[in-house]
Formats: sequence, structure tokens, C-alpha cells
Amino acid sequence: MERKDQAAMCIGVDFDNTIAGYDRLFETLAAESGLLPPGALSSGAIRGKTAVRDALRLLPDGEDHWQRMQALAYGPRISEAELLPGVAEFFQRCRSAGLQVVVVSHKTEFARSGDGVTNLRGCALGFLRQHGFFDTSQAGLGLAETQVFFEPTRHDKVARIRELGCTRFIDDLPEVFAHENFPPGVERLLLATQPPTPAAPGGALVRRFVDWQGIMEYVFGHAASHP
Repeated sequence: MERKDQAAMCIGVDFDNTIAGYDRLFETLAAESGLLPPGALSSGAIRGKTAVRDALRLLPDGEDHWQRMQALAYGPRISEAELLPGVAEFFQRCRSAGLQVVVVSHKTEFARSGDGVTNLRGCALGFLRQHGFFDTSQAGLGLAETQVFFEPTRHDKVARIRELGCTRFIDDLPEVFAHENFPPGVERLLLATQPPTPAAPGGALVRRFVDWQGIMEYVFGHAASHP
């Protein structure tokens, strides 16, 4: 695919696990819960969000435990999540180059297993604010809150990507790119360490990158290798 004219670009970016990283936070929450063997966590045998989820689901009422832990991580404890390496630099470079960037996230207002009060969307905005996304000074990332969109379903997220006229979209979930209504003209950039499953419909190309450095090199026209 030929590189698009940068002035015409609208780059869409997912939020959870694309901007905000939760691996260490889920390890912390798992340790605090006392539900998993402390040795498995301290030794690294259970490491990261996916491993914590899989271990919890093996327990009695495991899915309930997992849902409650997610409600904490995406809600009142989100300030302990990490800004993934390279995200801030990417947004800064987009700002310097005059590229339009929007954040489009599949995120409900309230967690199914939460306290019914904590607004997950407000917490996500707080995380972005905490990390300088809405700082319009030279040192900030210069995003406006009106450039952040939260949608209640994946279907609505895909519809928003189409409505905004995104020319590229960056996500950690191949399921988003495989959605039957994902706009065919939008370039799919997957942030993942493993090849996408399921594949995009019609054999649509999904470019995979293991980190934000690779995405930056690709978007800004430098040589980059992607599996």
C-alpha cells in the first residue's frame, strides 16, 4: 500500500492496551486479592494481564473474580496503569507534523461488576489528562477532549472509525479489524506480539508491529520491519 499524503491523514488510536498498559497493574491487583499463589506471581510464572485472567478463570467463580478485577483496573485504579513506551513520542510527532489524531475506544460508562458509580470513561479521560494528552503547551501532546470517543459496543466503535474518516487505525485487537463493517479503505495497524487471529475479512492486509517504535518508523516513512 502506498503511503498516504500526511496532510490528508486521520489516524485513529485505540485506548486500552494500545495507549494504556495494564500488565503490572493486574499483577498488583492479583497479589492484593490473595486469589493466586504468591509464589507464581513473584517468580513471574504468572505475568501480565492475560496470564492473570487465565489463572483467575480456572478458579471457582473465576469469571466473576476477573470481572471485578477489571472494574478496578479500568476504574479507580487506572492511575496506576502505564503509558505504553513510545505513545507520547508518537502523539508529539503527529502534533509537530500537523497530523490529525483521534482516540476511539470501546468502553462502557460503568463496569458490569463495578460499584455502579465509577464512570470508566471519566477514568480514562483522567489517565489521558494525567499523562499530558490535553496539555496544549509546547511540552504537552495537544489533544482535545473532543478528539476522544468512547463507544458502548465494538459495532459502534467501527461505525465511529468510519464516520471520522480515519485513514489508519491502531489497535491491539485483531477482532476489531476482522469486524464485518470495518471500513475497507482504512489501513489496519496491529500492535501485537503474535500474528492476528482471526484474520481480516477478504484477506485485507493487517500490518503488525510489536511496539510503538515500529509504528512510528512506518507512519513517518523510515525503514521498518514488521512481521
